[in-house]
Amino acid sequence: MAIDWFDLFLLVCSFPAFRWGGAPERSAAALLWGASLATQIVIAVLHISYRAPSVTLMAIDLALAVALYVLALRANRLWPMLLAAIQFCGVMGQAVAFVAPDWGTLENYLAQAKWGYLMGILLPVATYRHMRRLNRFGVDLPWSPQP
Repeated sequence: MAIDWFDLFLLVCSFPAFRWGGAPERSAAALLWGASLATQIVIAVLHISYRAPSVTLMAIDLALAVALYVLALRANRLWPMLLAAIQFCGVMGQAVAFVAPDWGTLENYLAQAKWGYLMGILLPVATYRHMRRLNRFGVDLPWSPQP
């Protein structure tokens, strides 16, 4: 597996989260990397392409969406819910590809893959806001208190 442009993009965007982020930022970055690696492995092993809808790739994306949703419920932040919502949009794009097989390759790609770039951009912004709260208040609680 060779590194592609999205991997490089994700590396640049997730580095601040791993280096300076709190637990929610690091968790989100790890989830995104895990899903990206799982996708690459599945594509390499099963010889799947983005040209056609894939139940396996949709399962990986749905698992990521659910994991981000759980993170959003636990984190003491608002941005993880946005991250989960963006991922659910990608999953819905894949669902549309199943019910509208006459979709072209470009539409399928835009409905699925482009959401990852928006999610990547959100990570350094969230990390910056975390660092700002730390500098301003001296503490930034990572997790919401459980009832």
